[in-house]
Amino acid sequence: MIPQYISELLCRFDAVILPGYGTFRLIYKPSEILTDKGIITPPSKTLRFDILKKYNDGVLANYIAEKERISFFSASRKIHEFVENLKISLKSDVEIPFGKLGKFYSSDKREILFRSDSTTDFGLDSFGLKAVPLNSLHLVPSKKKDNTYTFHKKWVLLLGIAAIILILLLIAYKAGMFGENNM
Repeated sequence: MIPQYISELLCRFDAVILPGYGTFRLIYKPSEILTDKGIITPPSKTLRFDILKKYNDGVLANYIAEKERISFFSASRKIHEFVENLKISLKSDVEIPFGKLGKFYSSDKREILFRSDSTTDFGLDSFGLKAVPLNSLHLVPSKKKDNTYTFHKKWVLLLGIAAIILILLLIAYKAGMFGENNM
């Protein structure tokens, strides 16, 4: 059940800490044009696991306590027991499924590694979008020259000249050059 809770929290946060074990972190991946494959991929979020951040920030325990209507202490104890069982299971050199998130396994050097499930996408703003083949897009080259840059450049130049003239007139007025006696 804890993997499910982490999955739910990842829909709301970019990182969820499994206290005593590590942090699940979502990494934004922008859309790409893969010319070699002939597709445009939508933006997405990929899941990474960081073993270094394992302190208890209370987010997971609070969420479990709320969902199961138990105390924070009971939820924390449940997480601790889950993590201890996970550590014991990893010593047996097998892959441990972790809900829809992926699988834990240990390397030859007994390092804890995580392989995320590539089919799970947490990018809610692009959820359900699929890659688009480039050949399905009917791109028509533009015959018009885009004058946006030169248009803006001219306006900046005109506004700059107007500001300089206004400043010179203000200086002349303050200096008394437009007084009644100067005519």
